[in-house]
Amino acid sequence: MDKAIQGQFVKEPLDQVYRDTIGALGGLAGRALLVIREYAHLSAAGQATLDELRPWFVASDFRGEWPGTRLLGSIAEVGEYMITRECVSILASAVNGLYDWHAPFPEDLALLRSDRSVLLYSIGHEKEGGVTLYPSERETLLVSCPEVATCLVWHDPSAPAQRI
Repeated sequence: MDKAIQGQFVKEPLDQVYRDTIGALGGLAGRALLVIREYAHLSAAGQATLDELRPWFVASDFRGEWPGTRLLGSIAEVGEYMITRECVSILASAVNGLYDWHAPFPEDLALLRSDRSVLLYSIGHEKEGGVTLYPSERETLLVSCPEVATCLVWHDPSAPAQRI
């Protein structure tokens, strides 16, 4: 099987590029993750988004790690949602950009394949995110949303690490 290719967002996907990215990757995903921090009070819009997603809610647990993040000495609630066309539509329209997933909204949107491997992760408050895609998935993303190519830098998994 082909090796997955990692892409790092060097520019935030915004507006239509964000919506098209979530639409394309959502079609490949099996689950979405959103994080609720204990100290973060959700805005009315943030709570409304969780309410809209409730039909696809699968489970939540408290943990100190999720895609892109490892907490030191604390935990947060990580909610898991089954991906459907409706769920993807809500995730794509709830915010204007990938890094808008931070307090007072649910945080750190991640999309997982059915085997629970990570397709997309984000760390909203740090303005970081990335994708891990197989070549056919990368092609699906770039055909569905060619503008996302300006937001990503790809890393060849077989290339030696660069040294500075």
